[in-house]
Amino acid sequence: MLYSQYDIENYTFWDVAPRRFFSKINELLKKHNSNEKFFLLYEGNDLHVILLTENQFKIICEKYEYNKSEIPYLP
Repeated sequence: MLYSQYDIENYTFWDVAPRRFFSKINELLKKHNSNEKFFLLYEGNDLHVILLTENQFKIICEKYEYNKSEIPYLP
C-alpha cells in the first residue's frame, strides 16, 4: 500500500507514497543484484528521482557537502 486513509486525511500522502514506492523498487533492485538505487532529491511537487550507484552518490555528497539540500537521500 502506498498510503493509508490517515495519510489522505492528513495530506501526507504526497510525501509518503513516493517514498514507499521507491523504497519498494530499491528492494527489488537489490533482490536482482543491481548496483544502483533510486535516491530522492527535494520533496513535494519539486521531488526528483535519481538512479545512482554508491560511488556516484558519494561523488554528489562530496560536491555538495556544504549545501545539504542538494544531496539526494534514500526513501
